[in-house]
Amino acid sequence: MKFKFKRRKRIFRELVGILIIVSLLVGGYFGLQFFLNTDMPLVAVVSGSMYPTLKVGDLVVVKGAAPAEIQEGDIIVFEATESGHGTYWVHRVIEVRVLPDGTRLFITKGDKNAGPDSAPVSEDKIHGRVIYIIPFIGFLIMDPIFLFILLLSIIIIILLWPEKRKKGSSR
Repeated sequence: MKFKFKRRKRIFRELVGILIIVSLLVGGYFGLQFFLNTDMPLVAVVSGSMYPTLKVGDLVVVKGAAPAEIQEGDIIVFEATESGHGTYWVHRVIEVRVLPDGTRLFITKGDKNAGPDSAPVSEDKIHGRVIYIIPFIGFLIMDPIFLFILLLSIIIIILLWPEKRKKGSSR
């Protein structure tokens, strides 16, 4: 009877620990959104258009920036109008055009691409400027199945990890 109670107590503790870790990760992401002032603080690089500066699988940290702060040479994350809704690109600003009404258009280009992108990027499509690059970690985000399998494996290992027994205990 005591064995079942101890086992349930151990499993409960481990599940609470897992929930705390998951909560910290989710809270950390929302914290990054707040402190970096962007809805997309972490973006995985999924194409080679920015090679050699950014490689496929890199994770970039993005900080929100006012359009007036973005200059030529900055790498920005934006929603690509030519690809449809929900497609985000990470390219370098090669020219800033200020329209008579004061709004800005950004001409972008991938470092590896021969020419600029076909459509300029309007202010409202920009999510921020790249401030840091973390190599290879983007692969975890690029493949949600891999991330799910990794998390599931960690949870299984935690739940099946053998209990440590105190020395001198005969029970």
